[in-house]
Amino acid sequence: MYDHYASQVLSAEREKDKIDMTMRASNLPSDSVGSDRDYLFNGRFHVHSVACVFKQFLSGLPGGILGSVELFRVLVDIYEHRFYDSEVDTSECRLAGFSSAASTRIKVIALAILALTSEMQLELICAVFGLSALLLHETERNIELQKQAQRINSGSSCLSGFLDLDRLGRVFGPLLTGSSESVNNDTFADIEREIQGERVTMMLIENWRGVSRQLKVWEVFGFPTGAGGVPATVCEENALVEGDS
Repeated sequence: MYDHYASQVLSAEREKDKIDMTMRASNLPSDSVGSDRDYLFNGRFHVHSVACVFKQFLSGLPGGILGSVELFRVLVDIYEHRFYDSEVDTSECRLAGFSSAASTRIKVIALAILALTSEMQLELICAVFGLSALLLHETERNIELQKQAQRINSGSSCLSGFLDLDRLGRVFGPLLTGSSESVNNDTFADIEREIQGERVTMMLIENWRGVSRQLKVWEVFGFPTGAGGVPATVCEENALVEGDS
């Protein structure tokens, strides 16, 4: 599907009819989607095909999802650092529902993303990891509903094979920086980088709901400036925003 649409756009050469045909087509090409209704989602989309196109699109982005090797390295450092409540200044405000250490980790992640991305890259990161966090949340919710139904009906069902955090890490980890070249032909370095990518991806998805809330607070009430960080009054504003959400 990616090649189907990309080739039309690249070969259009400003021909309006070809561009309109590509952008406005309501049906996906049947040869790419498949026709077996056992593998169709609600009789409309082939989920696996759409997921493959999305992954291929992300893999072709210059700089990957993060758009910055520097940001990737900072996120690796954040993952490897252990935050403890005893190290955090208790006078600082924290996100409701999170410990001081967890809130600090979320703020550091949000600051790193803000400092090392452009506006468009920030939008892409929010879209990808927001979607991933939502998919994970909905999957966990559906699994819990199936477990409840299973207990009520005293039946048995297979809950294996569902989307989980590990699988998302394996899928999106290699796409963070868009660099698939071997590091000086060092197999061990390549493996370590792959593991780091998966860990960073899992960290972002696992903490994304908190990161998103923190970004919203700063967007509404002002981003932190100077060495003083976020003013103390933001604690009250934070609670108001969380209450609205």
